[in-house]
Amino acid sequence: LALVTIVTTNLEPMRTFYQQVLQIEPQIYRGNYVEFTLEAGTLALWRQSECAAFGLGALRGTANDRVLVELAVADVDAEYARLRGLQVAVVQEVTTQPWGHRAFYVRDPDGNILNFHTAVEE
Repeated sequence: LALVTIVTTNLEPMRTFYQQVLQIEPQIYRGNYVEFTLEAGTLALWRQSECAAFGLGALRGTANDRVLVELAVADVDAEYARLRGLQVAVVQEVTTQPWGHRAFYVRDPDGNILNFHTAVEE
């Protein structure tokens, strides 16, 4: 997987959120499009009105309640404490899942869910 793009009507709040959460500057920032280069691929944010200009009007920001972005982190408890300090919307507190992940879930400004997890030994 090379690139995942989240279409949004809220580009600036989303850019700020992901910049703070990922702790990196965007690789590309054109005012209507943002890319964050990660180790496993690229996460992009694209302004919905720009999609319509390219004939992709069916893509609607803040309308998808089925997106789950998963991020593996070295220390999930430390990451949870850091994100709580940023006042993010927590969906589920840190728990150890039956499949061997210690994880928590938050929402981005558009309502997409992010799962931060660390593999733990059983």
